[in-house]
Amino acid sequence: MKRIILTVVLMLSALMLAACTSSSCTATMCIESRVNNGWEITYEKLNGTKTEGFTVPANSECIVSGALTTESGSADIEIRKKDGTVIYSSADEGKSGSFSFEVKIAEEGQYVLCIIADNHKGSVEVEWPVSTRSDA
Repeated sequence: MKRIILTVVLMLSALMLAACTSSSCTATMCIESRVNNGWEITYEKLNGTKTEGFTVPANSECIVSGALTTESGSADIEIRKKDGTVIYSSADEGKSGSFSFEVKIAEEGQYVLCIIADNHKGSVEVEWPVSTRSDA
């Protein structure tokens, strides 16, 4: 019985390292880490849109900052309001390859950080510390 349980655990672990999916994307050899107001993801190949949500509470603001590293393929970063309105797009700024970004959000609400990838090999690191607005 112990051998069967160990086998199942090892198989599930291997599957998690081999591929992870979210929304409308497929990632291979994907490792993700989420800590409080931060997200790191590294992968061998990402296709589609991978998302991570966050909230800016009332009377607060946050500065979303991060970096996208590209080894091959292409990827863009977008920040959207929950209703789908795009408030930042790296493609609109003409950024490509490896780049850093920083976006200040002073309006309360729910937001979605999106990695939009086409055969992208690389990584993304993002943080969004929330602080009380000085004018609140």
